[in-house]
Amino acid sequence: FPCFDEPGFKATFIITLGYHKKFTGLSNMPVKETKPHESLPDYVWSEFEESVPMSTYLVAYSVNDFIHKPSMLPNGVLFRTWARPNAIDQCDFAAEFGPKVLQYYEEFFGIKFPLPKVDQVAIPDFSAAAMENWGLVTFVESKMLYSQDPPSSIKKPEIANVIAHELAHQWFGNLVTMKWWTDIWLNEGFATYVANLGVEYVYPEWRYLLEESVSDMRTIFILDALEDSHPISRPTEISLEISKNFDLVTYKKGSIVLRMMNSVLGEESFHSGLMSYLQKYSYKNAEQDNLWESFTQAAHNKSALPESYEIKTIMDSWTLQAGYPVINVTRDYSGKNAELSQERYLSRSQMTHFKRKGCWWVPLSYTTQGEQDFNNTSPKAWMECGKSGETLPKTIQDLREADQWVIFNTQLSSLYRVNYDTKNWKLIIETLTNGDFERIHLLNRIQLIDDACHLAETGRLDYIIPLELITYLQKERDPL
Repeated sequence: FPCFDEPGFKATFIITLGYHKKFTGLSNMPVKETKPHESLPDYVWSEFEESVPMSTYLVAYSVNDFIHKPSMLPNGVLFRTWARPNAIDQCDFAAEFGPKVLQYYEEFFGIKFPLPKVDQVAIPDFSAAAMENWGLVTFVESKMLYSQDPPSSIKKPEIANVIAHELAHQWFGNLVTMKWWTDIWLNEGFATYVANLGVEYVYPEWRYLLEESVSDMRTIFILDALEDSHPISRPTEISLEISKNFDLVTYKKGSIVLRMMNSVLGEESFHSGLMSYLQKYSYKNAEQDNLWESFTQAAHNKSALPESYEIKTIMDSWTLQAGYPVINVTRDYSGKNAELSQERYLSRSQMTHFKRKGCWWVPLSYTTQGEQDFNNTSPKAWMECGKSGETLPKTIQDLREADQWVIFNTQLSSLYRVNYDTKNWKLIIETLTNGDFERIHLLNRIQLIDDACHLAETGRLDYIIPLELITYLQKERDPL
């Protein structure tokens, strides 16, 4: 329909549909009134309630011959799952999971779902996998329907993830929308991260958050190590550039840096900043700087970040430039300290030093063999950047035991690789191969293997290190 189709222009909408009475009409809001058509026998007009303020790309309507499975949330929101009559028996999983994850989001975001109903609809022929239209969420059938006999082509976790992703958008994207497509990552990165949390909450036995965190990190470690990668937030000047922003870097790297921010700030500060942001910009538009302001205020209020630090300064280094760093750790075993430096990690080892330039504000979480505290993902120190964006060296003091390893990036909580001096690698290998290898957290065991192999592949590390390190795998029993 004719409109100013830009996310920054929000309006309320009253939808009226005319259709044969044998069909069902759906839109974002519930039906307000249905009456006979004035001139066409057996046709009706259905007028829907006026919508909340929303962007035009979220307006949706459907005329169909589907049937539905009803559910009801504790707060009274009607939740319906629609499909073709001969496919409705494959909606049981979606009809059960959808209301559960929506209720979780209400608690997580601290804001009740603002519409009186949610319809999720399985469409036989749909060019997109799914679309988060407010109150009328649409899916291609293969992403919503689940059958055990005959077995579906995808498994429950994938269906749950797609549903959780689109329902997360009801807050991040619909309630608060980016001003322009430059910041589409605010929509997609958050929906990707929060969907992982939602699936994990409903089905903790799947270990979904753990598996997706590893999968996303591995994907971005490869894609973002390419010279032609792009920043998460990149200028979008013309409409033809918009579709380019919907890629794995936007979705998965966006999710990773938000997980990193959660690890840096801690659950309490992260949630406080998130809720403040959503409440302040409800039914409005925002930019990434608005989110950073909310996080900074929450972090300072909770003493989760030094007063001299700003989230914008930190996060701009992760969202406005492509790539990620490798942190080089060189220990002085007699002086009981370590010198750290950073450079951009690129998968082509022959790249010039200029190509490897870049500086990131890196949260340095770490633990030692004596501590073995992998549960603490808060940074004990930071690698900082100068005012001109130059890298600044960092010294870690008081690494007391010269015969014990240190491991950085606990639980793989941040997006960087780590390369140690040979002795520290050897100390790690000794624990993995001859000691109790499970005392090193699973995520860090994965990190150590992945880093060592890729660092050797790019000429930064002797191949003897990964070859010796992976010999411990004969004892490993975790399928990840």
